[in-house]
Amino acid sequence: MRTLSMRFPSDLFVFSVHPNPLVRLPVYRMLNDVLNIRLIPPPSYLPFLCLMSRVSLVVTDSGGLQEEAPGFGIPVLVVRKKTERIEGVKHGWAVVGGTSEGGILLAFQRLGTWKKPKGGNPYGDGRASVRIAKKIYEYIKSKGGSTYQSDLLSATDYSKVKITRILDKLESKNILERKRRGMTNIIVLK
Repeated sequence: MRTLSMRFPSDLFVFSVHPNPLVRLPVYRMLNDVLNIRLIPPPSYLPFLCLMSRVSLVVTDSGGLQEEAPGFGIPVLVVRKKTERIEGVKHGWAVVGGTSEGGILLAFQRLGTWKKPKGGNPYGDGRASVRIAKKIYEYIKSKGGSTYQSDLLSATDYSKVKITRILDKLESKNILERKRRGMTNIIVLK
């Protein structure tokens, strides 16, 4: 970070520092005196999204941020040797810089001439849960307005957790009701 800040003195770097003292203390020792680096405690989710929407580049080792940044139209410099979020790299949203100073500098310079890829966010449009909820609703409707939750699990490719979360949301909106029956629930449309 110090090297990047010196090479690009007109850029402002905002560094969300992990609260663990084993991370926080050395980071503050090394970077607190750098004029164009702002060290901040990790913000909660919504303020973090607000902050991220105002930056021109995200430098991270976080897989979650690799997925979030393209939603804001922001490129990502991945400071890992490899990434499981390969879609971002394939579609031009992310560059893997590795963990060496040289690799990170090269990737940062490469992203300095970055052009927004066509085709949008490689991780989706953020509407997947709405589509899944509609699919679940239509399935229950096709079964006469009620079905066992275990049958719903068998009939879809969704995980038990995903179905439970969608059913929670639909139940909170008074669209359906779950009634406990043995080891499963009967789901009834209202």
